[in-house]
Amino acid sequence: MAGNDKKFWTTTELIASGRTPDSLRGECARGAIHRIVRGLYSTEEPTDLVVLAALAWAREGLVYTGRTAAFLHSMVPMAWPAQASVPRGRSRDGGTLLQLSTARRGATEYRRGLPTLNGLATAVTAQGADITESMRGSLLMRNYGGFRGNRRLAEDLAALEPSRRARAVELAGGVITGTASELEYKAVCIIVSALDGVDVTVQVNAQIRGYYFDIVIPEAR
Repeated sequence: MAGNDKKFWTTTELIASGRTPDSLRGECARGAIHRIVRGLYSTEEPTDLVVLAALAWAREGLVYTGRTAAFLHSMVPMAWPAQASVPRGRSRDGGTLLQLSTARRGATEYRRGLPTLNGLATAVTAQGADITESMRGSLLMRNYGGFRGNRRLAEDLAALEPSRRARAVELAGGVITGTASELEYKAVCIIVSALDGVDVTVQVNAQIRGYYFDIVIPEAR
């Protein structure tokens, strides 16, 4: 595949490029191309990150969650099958390499080039006896440092589903994050704690009719 920058291929694409099933098996045996799962191939050595990238490439809308999100945020080693969510209406059959859900997943971002839960959502939701409170706190400090750290933390806190917000406030309470907008962050913490379990939306720095408001609860008008 010299001269082609494409990293991931389906079997259909490879056959359309002129390969036959026999020639494809030969390329796999020589290491010229690597089989990820049935119907999906990579031109790169299938490390954990390459496999995760191939699976995300093959499934539109996939976002890594749980322990896989924790891996992408450098909290824990990779463990298979990977955990991810897909949009509602998509198949939840992930085969041997993917454990899929269609649950509401909160705000997302890219880590190591892959779509995953943001730092706060990962700190709150990642499960495992080896994931300590200290590790969760360290993740928050890494992700929300700098001048805009508290503002980004407030925005991510507001974006969490209501049932997760109280836990997020608890985790973030003892963490030193950014230095800007500290008052705004504290105000959001107080409000979401008071609304614990209430199914309303909290928006931070929302624009309404040309004006920006620090905190908005649309359901309360």
